[in-house]
Amino acid sequence: MNENLIKEIINKVLKSAQLVLTLAYLMAIGVGMLFNYHKYDAFDINIFDYSSIFDFLIAPFADFKIVVFTVVTLCLTYLLFKGDAYWKKKFPNSYSKSIFNLEQYSWYRNLRHIMHFVIFVWYLVMAAQYYGRSSYKNTLIQEPVKIEYAGGEVLEGIMIGKTSDMLFMYSDKEVKAIPISANLKTIQIKY
Repeated sequence: MNENLIKEIINKVLKSAQLVLTLAYLMAIGVGMLFNYHKYDAFDINIFDYSSIFDFLIAPFADFKIVVFTVVTLCLTYLLFKGDAYWKKKFPNSYSKSIFNLEQYSWYRNLRHIMHFVIFVWYLVMAAQYYGRSSYKNTLIQEPVKIEYAGGEVLEGIMIGKTSDMLFMYSDKEVKAIPISANLKTIQIKY
């Protein structure tokens, strides 16, 4: 084979991999933002008011469940599209019957892509809402933590989560947003 052809193929594969990884990371950020929104919304916290860009850039990796969900979602989506293409190619008659012979119409192709997108977004929102409800229940059964301010004041409650600037606690049936720069002396996790 020609050496230039090999280099050209390698460059195309690398550019394609970069695009796929970039799109996967952007999707992970979006999923992380959606999941974090629902996690904090269960406590009536609008996390967008307290978060910085950095918080959302690391959001997909802040919780292992979000990482697993994103990877599984990407793999399942890929497998569904490949399975659909395989079914259409190998068994065109049964495929055509399953979609009520709609592929013969010119508008069907666009509608199909739109419906895939709508179902995918619906799936993400439903999963994020479930994650928010389960995070809420799991948070309420956690062990309480103690926060000691530099002045000696102690606050006890359940830690909901934190951003780079704020710590969220559930104490005395109230949600408290505590600035991390508020001269905290210690955060005692177990006692």
